[in-house]
Amino acid sequence: ARLLWEQDVGSSNLSTPTNKEIDMPTWNHRVVRKKLVDDFDDEQYGIHEVHYDEDRNPVYVTEDPVVVAEMNAKDLQETLIRMLHATTLPALDYDEFDK
Repeated sequence: ARLLWEQDVGSSNLSTPTNKEIDMPTWNHRVVRKKLVDDFDDEQYGIHEVHYDEDRNPVYVTEDPVVVAEMNAKDLQETLIRMLHATTLPALDYDEFDK
């Protein structure tokens, strides 16, 4: 599956998501908001993997934020660019997913 957005990996600039018809990935990185179990009703934001159904609805989220580790610097850069792009999308609420 292709990415939701196009990128120029050779620079730190993210390109704008396109509205042309492209294949929806089965997953991507997204910012997810979790309510913390404490006395202050604090929230925590993290980058998670989110998986989608055929209708492009998010249906699964990783329990913990993802760790960034790749086999080479280029792959690491590409992953970090995708994660940075996730910060431009609306945050998803962890509690909205079925556990």
